This record gives sequence, C-alpha cells and structure tokens, in this order.
Amino acid sequence: MWAELSLESARDLPAELVAELTDHFKRSSAALSTLMSTRLGQDYRLGDEDDVLFACADHTRRFLVYLEGPRQLRVHIEHPLNSNKLETLKRTVENVSDSFCAFLNAHYNEAKQAKIVIWVEDNDFLLGKRTTVGGRVRSSLLDNVWTKIYVPIATFFISAMMEYEVKRSAFNALASIGALLLWTIWDVFVSRKAYEYEEI
Repeated sequence: MWAELSLESARDLPAELVAELTDHFKRSSAALSTLMSTRLGQDYRLGDEDDVLFACADHTRRFLVYLEGPRQLRVHIEHPLNSNKLETLKRTVENVSDSFCAFLNAHYNEAKQAKIVIWVEDNDFLLGKRTTVGGRVRSSLLDNVWTKIYVPIATFFISAMMEYEVKRSAFNALASIGALLLWTIWDVFVSRKAYEYEEI
C-alpha cells in the first residue's frame, strides 16, 4: 500500500523551495536511495530521481516530492514498516499532509486543496480530502437541518401548551438552540475528522 498527496496552494510556492523544505522538515534524504526504498523503485528507469524535488526518509515515513506547477506539489508517501496496514498509512499520510499545510502557513500561504489517493496493488482504493473548519461547520449545520429547526420551535410550543408564560417558553427555545450550538461545536472539533475518505 502507498499513497499520493496532491497539494494545491493559494499562492505561488517559495522560490527556494528545496532549501525551505529541508529547513522545515529538518532533514532531507538522497532522492535515489529514497526512491529505490519505495515501491517506485520496482519500476525504476535511469533518471527517475531527477524528477524528485525533495525526498525524506525516516523510521515513520518515506516520501518523495514532485513539483507539478508553481502552486502544486505531488507527494508519494509510504510507511517503511507497516506498509500493509491501512490505518497506519492513513495516519502517516495525514501527518505528512498536515506538515505540508504547516509549511505553507509558515510562508504566508495556505492549502487550497489537499487530496489523498491510497493505492493497493496499483489500484486506487480510497480517496481522501482535507476538510477545513468552515467546511466541517457547514456540514455539521446542514446535517439534519430540519431537526435543528424543528426542535426549538417544538420546544417553544410545547412549553406554551404546558401553560408556561411566553418568556419562559422563549427561554426554553433559546436553551435548546444553545444546546444545538454546543453540539455543533463538539461535532466540528471533536467528532468530525480533518480528513474524509470515500472508496473509489
């Protein structure tokens, strides 16, 4: 199993990209040795390492970075030890993706899109994408939207039918809205993951 991360930035990448990546990741590896230690080494052709912009290999990850344009990077990622465990590979890919997003943020840039494709035996298996906080908020608010509208209204009318005064009924409705907002905050920052996957 291996993965490919496609990253698109909002603005152009730094001019001295290799030096900046080396500084950010605090290490770099020889392109040829890293290439040969991945599954790409099986199909190696002379000069393939020339396309590699940056390579990094350690005990938790191996990745090769290719420049696809002034705002686009493609990163081949593998886990060196547990190459057949999906959850381990997903964590590794997400960590590398988060590192590249932090790199962009450190250079007054941001990731417009981060797309992950996980491959098994040369067949694409999972498609993942990084979600923004705004996207998670929007998704959380739109999930069961009718229930979120119905509950405060029903709370108000039921409180009114139980012969509460209007102020108390309105307070109960506002309390239910507050509870729904607390649930949305919990859902966005705890329940929902920063990466969503779907089978291809």
